[in-house]
Amino acid sequence: MKINNKTEICISIAQHPSNFGVTVHNTAYEKMGLNFIYKPFKITDLRGAIRAIRVLGIRGCSVTMPFKEKVIKYLDKLDVTASGVGAVNTIVNNKGKLIGYNTDVYGAFRVLQELRIPTSNRILVLGGGGVAKAISYALYKLNFHNVFMSNRTIRKVKTIAEKFGYEVLPWGRRNDLAADMLINATSIGMVSQENMMPVSNSALRKYHMVMDVVVTPIHSRLINKAKMLRKKVIPGYKMSLYQAAAQFELYSRKKAPLAIMQKAILSML
Repeated sequence: MKINNKTEICISIAQHPSNFGVTVHNTAYEKMGLNFIYKPFKITDLRGAIRAIRVLGIRGCSVTMPFKEKVIKYLDKLDVTASGVGAVNTIVNNKGKLIGYNTDVYGAFRVLQELRIPTSNRILVLGGGGVAKAISYALYKLNFHNVFMSNRTIRKVKTIAEKFGYEVLPWGRRNDLAADMLINATSIGMVSQENMMPVSNSALRKYHMVMDVVVTPIHSRLINKAKMLRKKVIPGYKMSLYQAAAQFELYSRKKAPLAIMQKAILSML
């Protein structure tokens, strides 16, 4: 894509950038004939990065861990969802005014809504970061209240659980719970930990459905094991697809080409 003075630039800021956003967004921009480009940046100076968005007139910015909560103090405004969650994964620059959104919530909401499961189901959410917050908020908005949360750092998960009225399960007891659905919102299972699972094999047998947020590899060890046990599985790319589509629409003000974006994700992975 040729960049000129009319090109709208979108970026991602991360501690460990990936090719996910680059592939998905740029493929969609090209197919839609939009003069946009998306570039990832590895940063350590969050305040400086946000200042650069203003100064350079960057249209949009994707925010990944560990910056989703930290970035809030540098923004001018939060939309209702980002405010409710207490985490931001998307920034839109509206003529110098930086507005924070959380499209992770939209991604989680779409996936959970499509499952059409009873709101009385018992659900265990593992994790205490920004993604776990987004999923917990989506569950709350969909009227799921029989939710348990567990995380290696108990303090982080207590704050989320108290906010939505969920129960806290100590990390050491996560394998003891019998529930309908397991949602892994931790980094366990990603490329550097691809031989690991967040629960034991025997614990996995207790669930009917397993959802993972891990995108790379496309089928984590948790998802592969669950498939072998004939569980219903929701791999991480599903939530990522929907959240990226919501970002695309915020940046471009155009309807996201969902099928094209999904094909780009699957081809990449």
